Amino acid sequence: GSKMLRHWLWVFICIALCRVAFSIHDWRKTLPEKLGDCDFPRHFVDWRHPQDYQLFDAPINPERIVVDGCVYNRLILRVSWKVEANFVPMSFILDTRLSSGFFFSDAAYSILIDNKRIEYSEEYLCNVVSVNYGSENSTMLMAALRSPEGFENANFIGANALMRFGLKLGDPEGGFSFQKNISWF
Repeated sequence: GSKMLRHWLWVFICIALCRVAFSIHDWRKTLPEKLGDCDFPRHFVDWRHPQDYQLFDAPINPERIVVDGCVYNRLILRVSWKVEANFVPMSFILDTRLSSGFFFSDAAYSILIDNKRIEYSEEYLCNVVSVNYGSENSTMLMAALRSPEGFENANFIGANALMRFGLKLGDPEGGFSFQKNISWF
């Protein structure tokens, strides 16, 4: 019934988004013109928090960061990914100009591939990441792509994922928040 229809509609949307994400013209038109150190907090090094990509026993408290960047204001989410029995924090620029789910730096992509968090999906015909948002029972599959040349050190969350998480702007405590409980991925 309607559950099967929703499933196939979601399959069609994911396939379409994966195909768009891989088209060459999409990269050139949707990526930020440039990124610089001024697009990140001062304590970040090489566009990442000093503790990003380190293993922890528990997830960090997610950080919602607003930066008055070089050209644009940047929204950055710092959140942990569960890998095996541990957690690895990563920082992501929230970018509504990118259509797909997640774009990972070389370091982040390697960690998630090695821990089988990113896998090729025969159903969706692209690499996907299973995104947990706050509990083992709350997951969704999102397109998982490498950040392209010139942006290899940065991680991005695109518009599709931001809409699914329920991005809300203007939160008095952090500039932005989400309708979904994002305590870790």
